[in-house]
Amino acid sequence: QIEFDEILPAEVVLEAGAVIRGIVRNDAGDPLKDIDVSAQRSGRNRQGQGETTVTDGDGKFIFDTLTAGDYRVACTGDGWRRWRETVKTGGEALEVTMEVAPLLTGRVFDGRGEAVFRARVQIDQGWGGDAAVTDKQGRFRLSLAIGGDRIVVRARGFAELRQQSDPEGEDLGDLILADAELITGFALAPDGTALSGARVTA
Repeated sequence: QIEFDEILPAEVVLEAGAVIRGIVRNDAGDPLKDIDVSAQRSGRNRQGQGETTVTDGDGKFIFDTLTAGDYRVACTGDGWRRWRETVKTGGEALEVTMEVAPLLTGRVFDGRGEAVFRARVQIDQGWGGDAAVTDKQGRFRLSLAIGGDRIVVRARGFAELRQQSDPEGEDLGDLILADAELITGFALAPDGTALSGARVTA
């Protein structure tokens, strides 16, 4: 019988974690620090099997608490093109070479020649595409870490604009947004009374 506040000896055995390690460099061979590195378990039942870290001053990173298996390793950093590869734990150290991300530049104006502030310029590939926001002069600089060959421009009060772009970067010049069409009306209950807070979609 265990007494209240009794201290019992216990032995906990921890298994050594599987390891993925590597070093990240630029194309000149210089180590890159503060690069975000993630390791996500590949295949089925991968929930809770991801870890993240950043490279140190020598460009090195290590994951040493993984479950053995295959992982998709991704390296990302501001101004760098994303690097990805699927690897097994316990292999040789990864040698990662990152390339400078191409840039898309340009300006966004309305039909009256006024700069559009805070327009969102994004690579048109659904969730997760590269994106940038225009400044007060309508200018944007979009770093293509993931890449793509078409952009979409969105701003409140304007129609959405889609345009082809060079995945290796270019200056798109001036992009002109058209005013959005307005739809107005009333939302009424069956008895004819006005509905407050009704959601209307188009």
